[in-house]
This record gives sequence, C-alpha cells and structure tokens, in this order.
Amino acid sequence: MHTVKWIWDNLKGYHGRYVVANILQALMAAMVIITPTITGRIIDRVVVGVPDAAGNLIRHVDELVPLVLLMVGVHYFRMGTSYLMVVLYDQAAQGMKYSLRTKLYENMQTLDMQYYSKSRSGDLMTRLTGDLDMLRHGATWVIRQLINAVVLYVASLVYLFTINWKFTLILMVTSPLFIIARNKFTKISRPLFIAAREKLTELNGFAQENIESNRVVKAFAHEEYECKRFDEYNTVYRDANLKASFAWLKIHPLVETISQSLSLLVILFGGLFCIWGELSIGELSIYINLSWAISSPMSTIGALLSDFERFLTSAEKVTELYYAKSDIVNGKNPIKKDEKLKGQIDFNHVAFSYDNNVVFKDIDFHVKPGQTVAIMGPTGSGKTTIASLIGRFFDPKSGEVLVDGVNVKDYDLAYLRSNIGMATQDVFLFSETVDSNIAYGDEDLPEEDVVEFAKAADAHGFISRMPDGYNTIVGERGVGLSGGQRQRIALARALAVRPSILILDDTTSAVDVETEQSIWKALSEEKFKCTRVVIANRASSVRDADLIIILEKGGILEMGTHDELMAKEGYYYETFMLQNEGIMSGMSKGGNN
Repeated sequence: MHTVKWIWDNLKGYHGRYVVANILQALMAAMVIITPTITGRIIDRVVVGVPDAAGNLIRHVDELVPLVLLMVGVHYFRMGTSYLMVVLYDQAAQGMKYSLRTKLYENMQTLDMQYYSKSRSGDLMTRLTGDLDMLRHGATWVIRQLINAVVLYVASLVYLFTINWKFTLILMVTSPLFIIARNKFTKISRPLFIAAREKLTELNGFAQENIESNRVVKAFAHEEYECKRFDEYNTVYRDANLKASFAWLKIHPLVETISQSLSLLVILFGGLFCIWGELSIGELSIYINLSWAISSPMSTIGALLSDFERFLTSAEKVTELYYAKSDIVNGKNPIKKDEKLKGQIDFNHVAFSYDNNVVFKDIDFHVKPGQTVAIMGPTGSGKTTIASLIGRFFDPKSGEVLVDGVNVKDYDLAYLRSNIGMATQDVFLFSETVDSNIAYGDEDLPEEDVVEFAKAADAHGFISRMPDGYNTIVGERGVGLSGGQRQRIALARALAVRPSILILDDTTSAVDVETEQSIWKALSEEKFKCTRVVIANRASSVRDADLIIILEKGGILEMGTHDELMAKEGYYYETFMLQNEGIMSGMSKGGNN
C-alpha cells in the first residue's frame, strides 16, 4: 500500500486525468457484455424466433438492422473511448515520470560524498532510466490491464448470474485454481526479478566504467579482452532475465489448462441446460461468447504478475534514492552573510575516519586570512581529507573545523562553498565551451574576466590557439586536452569565483616546472586576497608557503616554514633534497669553482 500511495502522491497535477482514464477503462470493460447480449437477442428473436400464443415461432426480422447498427455504434464508441483513455494514461504517466526524474535528480544533488562513495554510478543511472520506465509501465499498462481484468470478470459474472445462477456457479469452480497458481508464481518470481535487476546494474556499471576508461583500454590494446568481459556481464544478465521469464512458464500450463477446461464446461453444461429447457440458444451463445471473459482475466492477471514483480522491484530501488538523505545538511538558522568570508582557518583537535579506517586522530593548526598553508605527506595520510573538511564535504568524527572563527557546521552550505574555490588533480570538465567551464561558478562572469583568470592559470596561451578559442567545445571530461591543460582550466575555474579560500589539490602535478613557477607567480600577483590551501607532492610548490604541514601516521609529523623544516632535517628536508638533488648538486659544484 505504501508504494501505491507513493505513486499516487507523485501523480500530483494529473490526478483528474488518471482517475478519468481508470473510469473509462472500467467502462470499456463493462461494455464487453453488450455485444454478446445483442448477439443472443438476434439469435433468439430474429434467427430462432419467439413463440406466439398459438405456439408458432415468430421471427422479428425488423429488429435485425437496428440491432446490427447498435453493435456498430457500440464498437465505435469503445474505439473513441479507448483513444481518449490512452491519451489520458500517457499524459499522467509521462507527467509522473518527468516529476519523479526531476525530484530524484534534485535529491541526488543534496546527497553527500559518503553516499556517492558507497553507490555505483551504474546503479544510479539505472534508477533514473530503466526503473523509472518500469514505474511508468506499471502505472499505465499494468494498472490498465488489471482494471480491465477485474471489471470484465465481475461484470460478466454478475450478468451471467442474472441469466442462470446455477450454470454460472458451476463455471466459477475454476477461479480458486487461478488464485493458487498466482500465489505460487509470486513466491518463485520475486527473488528472480530482484536478481535480474541487480545484474542490469552491474552491466550498466561495467559499460560506463569502460567508456570512461577507453584511453587506458586502447593504450594496453585490451579491446578484445574488454569485449569478452562485457559478453560475460551481458550473458549473466540475459540468463537472469530468462530465468525470471521462465518462472512464468512453470505456471503457464496450469493456467492454460484451467482456461481450456472452462470452455469444455460451457459446452458440456450449456448443452445440458439447453436440453433441460433452462437456457435458450441465444442465452447459450451469450455464455459461449463470455466464457473468455471469465478465463481471460485470470490468465491476464497471471501474466501481469511478471510485470507487477518487476514494478515492485523498480519501485523499491527508486524509493530508496527518493528518500535518501544526506548527513551533511544545514543546521537551524544557518549563517549566511552578505559579504565574503575573510578566510581564517582553524583545525581544533580534529579526528576523522572512513567507517573503521582511521585517517588522522588529532589535527590542530591555525591559518590567518591571506596566508598560504601547504600540506604534504605520503599517500593515504589525509591531505585531500583536510580540504574536504574545510568545504564540509565530510564532517569530522571529533574536534572542530572553523572558518573565520565559526564552525563550518553552522554556515549555510551554499554560502560556505561559494566562498571556496577548488581545483583538484583529478579534473572534471563539462562537455561545454572552455568559457562555460571557467565561468561555471559564476554564469554572469564577463568575458574579459574569463580571459584574465585564464591568464592567471597560464591557460590563455593554449586556449587562444584552439579552433574557436574560448568558444571551443571540450569533449566529455576534457578528452582531447592534455592533463596539464585540463588542470589549468580547472585552476582558472577555481579562481573565477574570487574565493576567500582557494584549495589547490595537487593542481600543478601535470605541468612542467617552468609552467608551475609561472602559475605560482601569477597567483601571488592576483588582485583579490584569499587564503590558499596547497596540497602538493613537489617541495618546489610549497617552499614559499607561510605554513607547511607534514601529515603521517594519523597526525602532524612536522609543521613550520620552509626554513624551519629544513633546519629540522626530517621528512620535509629529505623530500626537498631528493627532489632537488640535481639542482643542489649543481649549485654545490658552482660554489667550489
């Protein structure tokens, strides 16, 4: 019942059309009894004849044409009603599908990184496409056929009871057998349809991953290998669907046997009742013409069970995403100021872990507005996590992250993040123009400002050499651009929002040293003031930072300026000397000459 109510709620705006469509379907099903009734009347009054007072059969031939015209009129009325019904059903179902897809997408935008880290992209895409199509199919075709079957069965039985209740009662003995078959099918099929849905998710996930990694596939000449892997996923999905479909075939012979036995009952007992004088030939023809109206609904309902189980499985997946909630949400009365943040950052004894995996236990540091803090450390030490906590993509397990002396949990999320510009090593560019990608955070950004920020990121040169300059469409995820070019466009995008806090997560890893120095020089001359959080593996990227933090083994190993850390001759000293060995050696030789 919860699923039905949920579907009804999401038909908002189309309730009237949906109700009218259901009424029209019920009316059409009930009208099925009209044609057999007219046929029976033609047989009894026109073909056989009605006995008069003397016992002579009088054939009312004059009624033939009006009765035939009435049959034609009923036929065309049902055609018109059917057309209107289908239009109303489709309008309601497509409206519901549009509304649901919009709500699902909007809800996905509010979900936190924790949710996405545990969800497969293929599964989310299936929910937005195939599962929604199944809901539309269920709300129209399945409901329509169900109403048709129920009304047809009930209307036919009621009508036949008015003709001969004893004969009708005999025909009803087949009904419980249909119910038994239906229940048996439900128990068998539900787990199979859930399994088939899961295999579709795996297939979509594999295909999407392969499309995104096509460059790697080609680099290793693994096209044939990937085709074999896809064939394995495709085969498993096909077999799961066949297994689910064949579940109905196990019940189908029973359903068909019951259906055919009903026809035999009509012929056998109908003939006997005619011999006994309790049925006329015309009334027997009504039973013959409506016997399908008793057996067919049961068979239809049995066949609909397959679609209904698919519908329930898809509804379960869609509602999971529909009601999914983020743990990262605005608190009561979130802070949202008219002016920009100043950019002061404080980590007060912050601890963080992914599930049971501890990243760090006690991080404590202070950064003044306008300063540059650099974070270094081995892989897995939590460098990127520091940046994620500032933007509140995650919340710490304990301790506080403060910006301008206020806990980030107390800020309005949109306001906080609008004050943060972020450029990461793993760059994502949209399939839009270069201009649109740079101005993504500010759609009203003037073109001359886009150029200025591109220059600051040392991107103007190669952009201007593109076929259409800033109006060049970049491929999906920036395909066609080098890693360094993508990073520089991403840096320009981060700068374009004029952030109070600029987070650079290994942003210059894909550019040469000369370009890197040019970028840092341009950033130091940037007109607006901002606090910079630089995550880097190159010591050359951080030596001029006001504060350098070295993370290792769940905490801060070293912290200080370049000169202070070099004097300690610890991790930073060793890293700097290793990365600059050639330079230092050359300087040493030059000094000896």
